[in-house]
Amino acid sequence: MVVEDNALAEEFICFCLERRGYKWPELYDEMCRVASHRLFKGMGYTELNDRGVSLSLNNMIELAALAESLASSHTPCQVS
Repeated sequence: MVVEDNALAEEFICFCLERRGYKWPELYDEMCRVASHRLFKGMGYTELNDRGVSLSLNNMIELAALAESLASSHTPCQVS
């Protein structure tokens, strides 16, 4: 699940976009890499999932849609 209006999900995706750029499925691979190495705020799969950012294959459509929306927005990603 990706909770709508989830600032953390947007920040996580922006972090990954800045590292890899938007080309699916490579971006998804980068998201998994970031989570497995806890590169985003020290959070792994469990912590991200607990905060509404699931990298489950069942959630891929929603995750890709949010990533596409962020990548195509005219507002640059802000990662703190």
